[in-house]
Amino acid sequence: ELAGTPEANPDFSGGGGPVRGSPGGRGGGSSRDDRPVVTAAHVPPPATGGTLLALHEGRRVLVADPDRDRISLVSFIDQSVDATLRLEVGTLPGRATEDDMGFVHVVLRGTGEVADIDEISGELVGRRTVCSAPRGIAFEEKSGNLIVACLEGKLVELPATGGGVTRVTQLDP
Repeated sequence: ELAGTPEANPDFSGGGGPVRGSPGGRGGGSSRDDRPVVTAAHVPPPATGGTLLALHEGRRVLVADPDRDRISLVSFIDQSVDATLRLEVGTLPGRATEDDMGFVHVVLRGTGEVADIDEISGELVGRRTVCSAPRGIAFEEKSGNLIVACLEGKLVELPATGGGVTRVTQLDP
């Protein structure tokens, strides 16, 4: 039954009375919107979480900013930005992890890579290809490996100290 739904009643607004601007509505006039269509020059990336990492040192955080394609190290003690890495448009830095050797590792969702960053200097020390759509990352202390979760249903392992992929585990669909 469609009664009480927008499909059955064009003036339906979920119980709050007629839709504004509709015939018989509070706004009066036509329900047609004649404003020009606005298109963004640069489509923002989808909303993601996990882009803030508190470093073990206890004074700073790493901020991955996919909207601006940059990664920053920020001191919450001094309330200052210690370093900012500006990446290419569409890189989409995302989730991050910290290893036990003084480096942070950030997935670059837009390029299928992991960025390796010296947490003291804030300098980019490397970028490594991992998969077409990396989504999550963790440091496994016992093996010294990074484990990257990929949208295509696999876990990719690589040494935190550098080098290529050492193992790929395909997950069941």
